Amino acid sequence: MRRMWCPAIVAAVFILSKQTTAQTPIPTNKELSFEVASVKPNTSGSGSSRAGSLPDGRGFRATNIPLRLLIQTAFRLRAFQLTGAPAWIATARYDIDARAAENAPTGQAMTMLRALLADRLKLVVHTETRDQPIYALVPARSDGRLGPQMKPSMTDCVPPPPDERGPRASACGMNSNSGNNGGTATGIGQSTEQIAALLGNFVVDRMVVDRTGLAGRYDIELKWAPDTLSTAAGAGGATTPEGASIFTALQEQLGLKLEAQRGPVEFLIIDSIQEPVPN
Repeated sequence: MRRMWCPAIVAAVFILSKQTTAQTPIPTNKELSFEVASVKPNTSGSGSSRAGSLPDGRGFRATNIPLRLLIQTAFRLRAFQLTGAPAWIATARYDIDARAAENAPTGQAMTMLRALLADRLKLVVHTETRDQPIYALVPARSDGRLGPQMKPSMTDCVPPPPDERGPRASACGMNSNSGNNGGTATGIGQSTEQIAALLGNFVVDRMVVDRTGLAGRYDIELKWAPDTLSTAAGAGGATTPEGASIFTALQEQLGLKLEAQRGPVEFLIIDSIQEPVPN
């Protein structure tokens, strides 16, 4: 069983009917940059990697992470949203250990990671918005009734004040896993926008956009069968011998469904990038 903390890298063909382009500034503000950062090649040959912000929100650490995945993480992208990248960034792997100053603002690790990429990889990018096929997350029932595994949350998501040990974690959050035995997702105090973003990690061929019209926060429990992910044909719903596909599970368990539509999708285009000098 593996934790689905990042999108899979997939090949995609895009039909472009409408496109806008915008420059994407990468911050160089010292207050939003790491104070110290180590970037070293990883030559272990291992196929596994891990990465994430430090608990206090003022740092980032990664082990054996491909540079492509590092960029996706920094800009919060699905794999197909990153284009123009040279082939070597998919195979070059690095260990990252970065820390901000003690008085740096919390919750800015991804902004600081983007600044690190601009500094150490000389990364220059721009964005394009294209009209693409998407999945819209919408109510499955005409009366808007939710499924048995999706209920309004009674949990207070505001974390308690910090104590002498530092910031306190929120009681709300989302956990998901996917593997040979299928997938599960549980959430406490989540908005439908957050649920749509989670589903996007498992339906890899399209973006998932919240169009439920539902306000508030919800507790969810979702379970689906293995090997039923990421196919457009699956949007019609089906039950395999192993159980319900993710499309069917959504309808039966949460009272929501994925509806094929079109909509704007933002892509990040790499203009230039260099291999980092290790330190």
